[in-house]
Amino acid sequence: MLIELHDPVTGPSSAHYTPTYYLYTRENSFDSLWGHEFMWNSMDDLLSGRARSLYYYNLAYSIPLYLHVGLKTDNTNALVFWWYASTCRHLGVGGKPQSPAVWDAQKAAMRAYLPLKRFYTQGMFYGLNETVHAHTLPQARSSVLDVFNFTEQPQIRTLTFTLSEIGLPGGFAIVEGGDVEQQGGKVSIRVSVSALGHTLVKLRVRPENAALHMLQGGQRAGG
Repeated sequence: MLIELHDPVTGPSSAHYTPTYYLYTRENSFDSLWGHEFMWNSMDDLLSGRARSLYYYNLAYSIPLYLHVGLKTDNTNALVFWWYASTCRHLGVGGKPQSPAVWDAQKAAMRAYLPLKRFYTQGMFYGLNETVHAHTLPQARSSVLDVFNFTEQPQIRTLTFTLSEIGLPGGFAIVEGGDVEQQGGKVSIRVSVSALGHTLVKLRVRPENAALHMLQGGQRAGG
């Protein structure tokens, strides 16, 4: 049984008046929060900027959010699916789009998401900026990055960061989903993102001694 906790003052709305941590962790209290009602028109909430508040919520709090989003307004890049999957640890989906192409994209997105679900539900959330999120499992020395494009034009993006910025130890970065260059602990990943789209990047870190052994063995150091 799921009991939704809405704001005790404003009720079911996108505004959260009561501090989100009020009564959290007390015995028999709540263990997750409702995701601010971004469910009726999830694409408009995202493109208008309202639902981007979820990014800043994740920077401030580790209290899990639950949201059941409507997929009827999604596009062929499954932008709605991936944004809310990235910002809500407990994700529900509903509403079948009329377009078969959008439906196929959402099914493909779910197939990609399920093997990585642990990153999204249990990983540490790091934000490089509003459109680049990292979900890290430090014990696994791995992270998945979600790169979003809210413009009407495709983009080529270069993401530059240190491994420590996304909660990973030093080592040799191995990347799927983009072209990687590394200098010490600084990593640059070049990715393409379609218009109103999303790109998934997988990153794992091989310990430095393993990377050195691989180079000494004559193997190519690349993603």
